[in-house]
Amino acid sequence: MYYSVQLAATTQPLEKHAPNFKNEKNIFSIRSENIYRYYSGKFSTYEKALKEKRRLQAKFNGAFIVAFENEKLISVKKALGKM
Repeated sequence: MYYSVQLAATTQPLEKHAPNFKNEKNIFSIRSENIYRYYSGKFSTYEKALKEKRRLQAKFNGAFIVAFENEKLISVKKALGKM
């Protein structure tokens, strides 16, 4: 299980190079149906993800924390309950 910070969601894929993501380099994406979601980082704790979210909010106003288990998106509340 890990936490990440979602930066964007689009219907068209984006290149993960620096200009599209304001010079951030730790970007990965997951396609779900027709939506491409872009994330920064994989953190072992909510606190580390929160620190990253705070750092990124200056560049990505709508950034928020998500959680994954077995590479599937789960609710943060559920993830916190498992810790």
